[in-house]
Amino acid sequence: MSRGGVGWQGLAGPVTGSQPTEKTGIPQRGDAAPVSTVSTASIGRGAPVVRNMVRPVAPPLLTVREVAEELAVCRATVYALLERGELERVWVGNSIRIPAASLEALLARGRR
Repeated sequence: MSRGGVGWQGLAGPVTGSQPTEKTGIPQRGDAAPVSTVSTASIGRGAPVVRNMVRPVAPPLLTVREVAEELAVCRATVYALLERGELERVWVGNSIRIPAASLEALLARGRR
């Protein structure tokens, strides 16, 4: 059969009586039992969706630009604070991040 012929759309045609259907052993939609009633919900098709996921809360990390905006200074001043050790830095790849606790400690030292 040529590509331009009738019936060619690049997809398999409908199942005929001579073609057996495949049984996978996977329960059909109405036959499935609920996985759990506590942490998942079914959306009617596909895998169950996890709803009650608990993630550990990491301390927030701020960019140099965010710290500069918070202190109302330029970014060069923030880099100078980092070099003097007045702010703690964390490397994330090639980027510098400043823990929010370090910024709070700097502000607390300035209020004394």
